[in-house]
Amino acid sequence: MNIPEILVANGTGAVLVCFLFLLRVRGESKNSVGSELFCRMLVVTLLAQATETISFLLDGVPGAASRFWLYLMNTVCTGATVSVGFAWCLYVDFRVYRSTGRLRRRHLFLGGSLRQMRFLSWCFSLVLTRFGSL
Repeated sequence: MNIPEILVANGTGAVLVCFLFLLRVRGESKNSVGSELFCRMLVVTLLAQATETISFLLDGVPGAASRFWLYLMNTVCTGATVSVGFAWCLYVDFRVYRSTGRLRRRHLFLGGSLRQMRFLSWCFSLVLTRFGSL
């Protein structure tokens, strides 16, 4: 495994996301729905990058505790990736239609599939943690 490549890629991504976050905070009012969605999306992206880096560092470390943390980090990373896609759909919908009512309807429709994905990912990691040594 090539850890320096992972660190460079995720480190560069984190710097770019922080740069976008700083530009976004300075450029728009903080009470805007679009700005709030975008800022949350950036925070979740940073979470995904951090958990992916941690999971690559834990990969190959022997022991049950490291395997548990590896499954947990991969689950969080998968959930964060799905959440960013969900937030992006909501952000684009809001920027196109400028309707909070439509945003609430989309939130309920898309949020159900997001909750199902998170639940299935959690169940899968729990099963792998419990029965992974079989």
